Amino acid sequence: MLMAEVPWAYKKVVAMGWSDQEHLLIALEDGRILVFDIHGKEVSGFNIFGTAPGLLILEAHFWGNGVAVMGSDMQVHVAEGLAHVEPTFEPRAYR
Repeated sequence: MLMAEVPWAYKKVVAMGWSDQEHLLIALEDGRILVFDIHGKEVSGFNIFGTAPGLLILEAHFWGNGVAVMGSDMQVHVAEGLAHVEPTFEPRAYR
């Protein structure tokens, strides 16, 4: 039985995963992290690189309430608090 359908207008998905709150988490190459509820409604989204221009996600891994990505600047960028409609985090970069 089909529960939901998501009309897709995005390109270059790097990774997908589920949060502990059963939200679908999607990392796009351009740095956007999208959060959808179980019915396919987009509930939030943000750019893990903030306002840094030109960075790309090379690899992404999700866990219960967060995401870690390897950026094209060869730093690991981390965001937590994805369960909230507006994530309360400051992306951190690790060298």
